[in-house]
Amino acid sequence: MKNLNSIIFLVLVFFSISCKTPMQVTVNNVYSDESNYNYKLYYALPSTMLKITVVQKKVTYNPGYLANYAENFFGEKAKSSTSLIKFYIDDIQIESAPIFDSTRVFSVSFEGQAINIITNKQGFLSGLNLSSKADFNSCEQNKQAYYNYIINTDEPIKSIPQKYYELSGKGTKAAYLANEVFTLREDRHYLAIGEATNTYLPDGLAIKGMLEYLQNLENQYLKEFYGSTIIEFDTLTYWYLPKKLDFQRETLFKFSESSGISTLTNTNAYPIFLDIKSSNLHQLNHLVDKTKVIRLKNELSNGLAYSIPNVSQVIIRDDLEVYCTKSLNINQLGEIAYLPTSYFDNKTQVKLNPCQGTIISIENNSDN
Repeated sequence: MKNLNSIIFLVLVFFSISCKTPMQVTVNNVYSDESNYNYKLYYALPSTMLKITVVQKKVTYNPGYLANYAENFFGEKAKSSTSLIKFYIDDIQIESAPIFDSTRVFSVSFEGQAINIITNKQGFLSGLNLSSKADFNSCEQNKQAYYNYIINTDEPIKSIPQKYYELSGKGTKAAYLANEVFTLREDRHYLAIGEATNTYLPDGLAIKGMLEYLQNLENQYLKEFYGSTIIEFDTLTYWYLPKKLDFQRETLFKFSESSGISTLTNTNAYPIFLDIKSSNLHQLNHLVDKTKVIRLKNELSNGLAYSIPNVSQVIIRDDLEVYCTKSLNINQLGEIAYLPTSYFDNKTQVKLNPCQGTIISIENNSDN
């Protein structure tokens, strides 16, 4: 009887081990979490913010003091006798940036056994059952909003002879300065062909420097007739969070050639639109091929949530012209899919891109 009791005890122990209850785990969006388990972990899937960088070009023309005499002496009219300012949209770039979205936060509720969920410092899901030493990149973005730079600035005229300023009347000054221009051209011509008044002529870099000096001097004199131009570039950055719509249009700003980029209240400027067209392409088949995930026949209603982004067309345009178009993955316009809760129990390793919420790799270690 004693031996029989020992055999029964061993059978019961074996049976209890072989019939061990699977880990009890549920995953819910935090807004619908009604689980009563003792332990909870939290992670987030990022939404996609659009970063639109607009480079505006401003061209300012300052007329010369003698603009009205330009055609008389040089045969070509000055651009204008008054100041001119004109704006252009020089370049537009579209990028995507991950952001924390409180509607895409999930709770993992479980009993007893610890769960190895890895997040990066923004709280985005990075992996399951991975080494804590795994390297997970930050998803922070540099949100510099504005900077400015200028090119083609013109130096003040410093080399006009003093006699010019002593003369009275624009006509007299124009005749004097035009004569100086033609004298410079004549000197440059004779220097170039080797017939200058000096018996000794420089050569090599020296003569090149003299020719450049005479040309620069002439250019400075001509500014009194033809004016000068300053080109400025302003770079502005706009951020936009796409809504969950198949098509959406927002007015980024208004623009006109006379006032440049302006606010939406400017009635003298026309709108520049941001259009987003969701392609509604279901990318799950591609994901299955890439990660070799075996999907369950029945759709999972619970499990490790991850993103399947939507490939969308982002277009910047006005009523007539398209300035920029780009295809981007937008997380919140796609789907949230689920991996089985059994992955928690059998230590399946899942690695995700934390900035996209998408799966990079799955390694099933259930046989180990």
